[in-house]
Amino acid sequence: MGVKERKQRDKESIRRKILAAAETLFVQEGYENVSMRKLANRIEYSPTTIYHHFKDKEELLSCLVQEIFTQFIAYQDACLGEGPDADPVTAIRRGMRAYIQFGLENPNYYRLAFASGLLAKASPALGDGGGAPQQAFRILQQLVAAAIEQQYFPARDPALIAQTLWAVNHGITSLLLTHIRITESQQEELIGQVIDTALDGLLHQKLREQG
Repeated sequence: MGVKERKQRDKESIRRKILAAAETLFVQEGYENVSMRKLANRIEYSPTTIYHHFKDKEELLSCLVQEIFTQFIAYQDACLGEGPDADPVTAIRRGMRAYIQFGLENPNYYRLAFASGLLAKASPALGDGGGAPQQAFRILQQLVAAAIEQQYFPARDPALIAQTLWAVNHGITSLLLTHIRITESQQEELIGQVIDTALDGLLHQKLREQG
């Protein structure tokens, strides 16, 4: 390995340490209570080192949120890829379960990106397209639009239905992370029931309109 490659590897290693420490501190102490100096003390580097990688705390937060949603999209894509020929409702069902499982398997990530209000702080730095967070929502919205086009769902605003399903996901994930203590089998049954109830409501609404 040459000198240039080694420097790049070391630079990336420090950047990863900064992001990991920021994730932990933002969850434990709250974003507003974490200074760049406190972050530097956690990883035993000078604040100047952190500023070499991130111009301020807002940019650090934006990079962290972007990374979390990028991982979430990859996780979701892997789950959706298990059945590429599935109808859109089946794909939505898989996507909803992927959302919940990602949150349960990555509680710190979930609390930071989905449940802390920090996404609103990070959004301006993510650009007009909203970066990975908006991409994650567009995937769901596109599946909903396909379900409407193929007449599984009633002819409603795809964005509104997608927001409704996202709210369902957020509710059950937050409850499982913070309030409900149940066995793994009970958890699986509850997740399935919540998803079925949300989707069956849309499917039955379409049938009622046709009748």
